[in-house]
Amino acid sequence: MRRNSGGAVLILVVTAALVLASCGREDSQAPADPDQLDLVGRTFLSNNVTVDDQEYPLVKGSQLRLSFEDGAIGASAGCNSMGGDATWQDAVLLVDGNGLAMTEMACKEPLMKQDTWFADILMSEPTLLQDDTSLTLTRDGTVVVFTDEEVVVPDASL
Repeated sequence: MRRNSGGAVLILVVTAALVLASCGREDSQAPADPDQLDLVGRTFLSNNVTVDDQEYPLVKGSQLRLSFEDGAIGASAGCNSMGGDATWQDAVLLVDGNGLAMTEMACKEPLMKQDTWFADILMSEPTLLQDDTSLTLTRDGTVVVFTDEEVVVPDASL
């Protein structure tokens, strides 16, 4: 009885090619998909704000804070806390039609205005771009660059 060794060789070659191809995929780092945002359970703190390419100074001693939970965001611009239902699709932040709920602490006027300004940006369907530990929020000439809170304020060692 004679065996068809050509078929066996072909199967061996195809199998080897598939194994090598899968190994190559493990070793190579494909660029991250900008629409695949890793935000849930994370909080980001602002480190740079510009409006129309000009530095936009925040109220002295304040910082923008933006946190993400599954289906919701939380935020602060230095005075009141705000939050609401939200999703992020195609790298766009979409706050639920009911808007953001906000605490009603009476702060000095500059902080109150900053709260309103930040809430308006969050509800204006800004674009989100994430690069590992940084998050950039952009809308109509306003660019806010955030850094993951765990990088800014790392956990203390025990």
